[in-house]
Amino acid sequence: MNMQDIPIGLTFALAENPEALKYFLSLSEDQKQRVIEQTHKIHSRSEMQAFAGNFAKNNASSKTGFNNNRFS
Repeated sequence: MNMQDIPIGLTFALAENPEALKYFLSLSEDQKQRVIEQTHKIHSRSEMQAFAGNFAKNNASSKTGFNNNRFS
């Protein structure tokens, strides 16, 4: 996966959150695709920022990091 495959809203949210970016880059290609699929449910900048922040925080508890996210 290259950066052109990542939705622009997610790209901006990751750029604003270094921990989220670090975590996203550590994911497998399948996990990254799952993240991208979840972003299709997000309709605002603040929701995207919260989404990125949540999966960065969940990094410590789960490698998928998305089970506790309200967008799952």
